[in-house]
Amino acid sequence: MGFLDVGPGWALLIALLFYVNPIGCFLPFCVATVFHEMGHITALILLDIPPRRLRLRLGGAVLETGPMNCRQEFICALAGPAANLLLLPVGRLWPKLAAFSLLLALFNLLPFPALDGGRALSAALTLWVGSARAEKIMLLISILLGLGIAILSLWAGIVLHGGFWPILTAALILLRVGLDLFPRKEM
Repeated sequence: MGFLDVGPGWALLIALLFYVNPIGCFLPFCVATVFHEMGHITALILLDIPPRRLRLRLGGAVLETGPMNCRQEFICALAGPAANLLLLPVGRLWPKLAAFSLLLALFNLLPFPALDGGRALSAALTLWVGSARAEKIMLLISILLGLGIAILSLWAGIVLHGGFWPILTAALILLRVGLDLFPRKEM
């Protein structure tokens, strides 16, 4: 198996985004995603950590690496969103790319353990309070943020008459995060 491992869920997602592309978001989404992952890979290379495999799944991208200490984890986690933020100046030439880059950076900076923001916060907390307390703090943050997102999406859907989309979006985010917080046990 090579460096890039594309799962059927990712292929289905990309095909669906390509097919349902009414506002021309497919190409900017793909460019922003590639730039994001290249940010992580560049940081790994600069820190002399071998990137082993990039797995693309329905739940997102997972970059497998060699071992890292907390400082390296912090830097590598923030490198993806930082790469997306570097794309913002192209907003005058390609506004959709800048918008998707910003959204991808902001989403990945959420402090859920499966996302870059959570990985960076966890690494910083581990250095500050130790791994056992950092794990408990991250679980509490995930639960509170998840509840906040659920309440906000219901409010946007019902009170602001946003319809079903805010609730569906929040459900997908929470599903993605929940799958990583509570992984299935292998039988």
